[in-house]
Amino acid sequence: MNVLRPFIPGESKASMKDQLIQTIFIEAVKFSRLLRKQRPAWLVANIEKMSPQRVGSMRGRAKYLPSYMDDDDLDGGEDTSTLSVKMFISSALVKRGNSEGEDYNSRDCVVKALVVTS
Repeated sequence: MNVLRPFIPGESKASMKDQLIQTIFIEAVKFSRLLRKQRPAWLVANIEKMSPQRVGSMRGRAKYLPSYMDDDDLDGGEDTSTLSVKMFISSALVKRGNSEGEDYNSRDCVVKALVVTS
């Protein structure tokens, strides 16, 4: 708490702790409970391993997959087939299966990974 005190002026240690519990911890527990009620399997995907590797000068870089990745700098008009990923900013949230507890072979990207492309 002492680390956060300079960034939250006028807050006491007790009120800071209460505020953190209300805004972060309780919401995280609610979200966790929601996911545990679901029959599908939810996972934070390492998209880099799902992406096919390029050859030549881009060898070793992940290929940009528009269905699993998003780059804020792209305007939507570019040809994404030649893009490679320079950096992963955040992971993707992927759902496997459906609400009936079946079809675990399919993957649906609920939240795309945020990436920087070249």
